[in-house]
Amino acid sequence: MSGWKANLLATIVIVIDILVLAYFKYFGFFVQEIIGLFVSLPLDWQELSPIPVPSQIPPGVSFYTFQMVAFVVDSLREKKKKPLAVLDYVNFISFFPQIVPGLIDRRWDLLPQMGGFRLKFTGENFEKGLRWLSLGLFMKFVLADNIAPYIELDKMIDNAWYI
Repeated sequence: MSGWKANLLATIVIVIDILVLAYFKYFGFFVQEIIGLFVSLPLDWQELSPIPVPSQIPPGVSFYTFQMVAFVVDSLREKKKKPLAVLDYVNFISFFPQIVPGLIDRRWDLLPQMGGFRLKFTGENFEKGLRWLSLGLFMKFVLADNIAPYIELDKMIDNAWYI
């Protein structure tokens, strides 16, 4: 992709990411506080609003937003070295072990580690996946759901600091 097209695409993606973050975190505040200065809002203004007002913020929306912005900026800087692939973007954003520590990781740290790994849809992989899925469903619905009534959470929570 040429320089101006890459810059335009990066700008569009970053603006969309920031707009999503602003909608979830600041839209309710903006309507209630800023517009409320000029117009008297009824108490049930959120139900009357033509645009749905989020009552809760999705967990990690700021982290995901800044993670996506960092990836786009890193990709823009490295566009001559390695072109951006959609699969790399999706892997980078959704890589759970990297999300748990909470650090905004850089593209060049994570993608080379994932570069050699590519999924191949074969009968053997499909069968293996079905086996793991069946085992997980068995453990959830047969074991966990039947053991849960015998677990007393109140006693466990009271002594949680022992662990």
